[in-house]
Amino acid sequence: QVFDLHPYVSVNQRMRALDKRWTCPVCASPIRPNDIIFDKFAQTVLDSVRGKEETVETIVFSQDCTWNVHYYDKDGVREHESASPPAQLISLDDSD
Repeated sequence: QVFDLHPYVSVNQRMRALDKRWTCPVCASPIRPNDIIFDKFAQTVLDSVRGKEETVETIVFSQDCTWNVHYYDKDGVREHESASPPAQLISLDDSD
């Protein structure tokens, strides 16, 4: 799951209830600071909508790793923006 690191760490450092510390804010599974990874793909998606968060309706992901952002403008009209180039797919299959 994707979540913002800084608030996560800040909240957990101040939390008094030890049994609720270091749990995923989305699914409540245990997640320690060493388990967290920085996802460049997720950051790219977030960067593409920075400053337009209030108008984002959805982000649609395709099987080919492309994604599109759907916005609402100030009049409530839905707009579509192609936000990503096709990604290079890498096979992790070890059978040759």
